[in-house]
Amino acid sequence: MNAVLVTLPASDQRLDEIRSELKNDDTLKTVMQYVQNGWPEEKRRVHGPVAKYWSERGNISLHSGLPLRGRRITIPPRLRADVLRRLHDGHQGITKTGANAASSVWWPGISQDITKVVQNCATCEKYRRERIEPMKGTEFPDRPWSRVGVDFFQHKDKHYLLAVDYFSRDVEICLVSKDVNSSQTILQLKRIFRRHGIPYILFTDNGSQFDSREFASFST
Repeated sequence: MNAVLVTLPASDQRLDEIRSELKNDDTLKTVMQYVQNGWPEEKRRVHGPVAKYWSERGNISLHSGLPLRGRRITIPPRLRADVLRRLHDGHQGITKTGANAASSVWWPGISQDITKVVQNCATCEKYRRERIEPMKGTEFPDRPWSRVGVDFFQHKDKHYLLAVDYFSRDVEICLVSKDVNSSQTILQLKRIFRRHGIPYILFTDNGSQFDSREFASFST
């Protein structure tokens, strides 16, 4: 237990503040008395807010005037809002904020309190709205192979050029070299376009093979 206290992310001043609040909180004073002297045999003999601690009675211990639930300090109600604010200082999500709490602090219902704080955080809500972008569909082409997407992929140490028709979802796959360049790419595309027709629009990821003067000349 000494090792636990040493590794807690709280200064001596903060621990003294918690001890001071514990003396003023009737619920936790009763819990600490039960931990020292033994809990009632039946839950119905535990009254009021103390009943919230009943299910954790086997996990709560006392050390240096602090009630610990496992390795976590039990925080008095008057300090919980401040602790929640500190846990959420980095404006991380519910999971990350909960993980921060799991290594240091506890009280009954802390998971629900963390969820409320994160969901009601104006800063988090602002960035959630900014990150959400509506999906934009592409206009459906009026004929096959008029709108085509191309990209490279690797499978079992071999490299391929993939072309997909947006109208029919038909695909063409061409084996290419590992160091495929613009010239090889143009050659494969010419073979595809001879079979299916020249597209109006060609989508690429602007890789080096497509972002060259040679490919720009081919495209025009």
